[in-house]
Amino acid sequence: MHIHLIRHGQANASGMNYDQLTDKGRQQARKLGQRFRENGLEFKLFARGSLVRHMETLDGILEGMQMLESPVSIPANGRESPNTDRNTSAPGDSIQTEESGSSVIVLEKPGLNEVDPAAWKSIAEEIASTDPTFSSILGHLKNSEGSGRRRRLAAVTGRVLDFWIRGQSPDFLEFRTAVLESLKEIASKPGSGPALVVSSGTPMAIAIAEALGQSNPESIYHWLRQLSNTSYSILDISSRWKALQINSLDHLPMAQRSLM
Repeated sequence: MHIHLIRHGQANASGMNYDQLTDKGRQQARKLGQRFRENGLEFKLFARGSLVRHMETLDGILEGMQMLESPVSIPANGRESPNTDRNTSAPGDSIQTEESGSSVIVLEKPGLNEVDPAAWKSIAEEIASTDPTFSSILGHLKNSEGSGRRRRLAAVTGRVLDFWIRGQSPDFLEFRTAVLESLKEIASKPGSGPALVVSSGTPMAIAIAEALGQSNPESIYHWLRQLSNTSYSILDISSRWKALQINSLDHLPMAQRSLM
């Protein structure tokens, strides 16, 4: 199966709650959906992680494709996921599209989430215990806002993920397995055809490295640093994984592009 693997739109790195899209991030998602619609792309299956930024990105894409009415998520356990913040009047496991009345399945896969915030914090504190410069940046991050916070968060996150990925700890290896198994499960859906999947930078970097046959820490971290918000990569996930397209941003002008 061909999977369009998409990184979420720009998240709120300038504020205290990162797990939500900025106005720019929502616009990025809508632009991507519009481009898919203009190109006549049709997806038989939609999937995403369970983070708010994944949900909001998929909503924006569907809005751009003129398919958004009332998303209902089907989590990994196969039962409908209640969401009191949404008008989920459509029953079951589908999104009813206003344009054609057709439906597509939306799967929620926690295995496509970014590293857990508690694990992120633990790794950051471990690094800070032996690196005074990093410790200072981490301390300033806790009380900063605006562009200064975005810069510090980018620096800290880069160091944390580099440390975690290159360390090949049991936690990271378990995380990698969950990412790959989630994508295999999506690809195995019978008769589902091409799929659109919204995830985050680290899971995407793992998947791309796997498809390139370069699933080593250096390759994973390399791709993690390259992936822009709402960039999409096309992977052929079958008996042998292949990367058909990586980190495409043809839907966004330069001024609307972002890494964090």
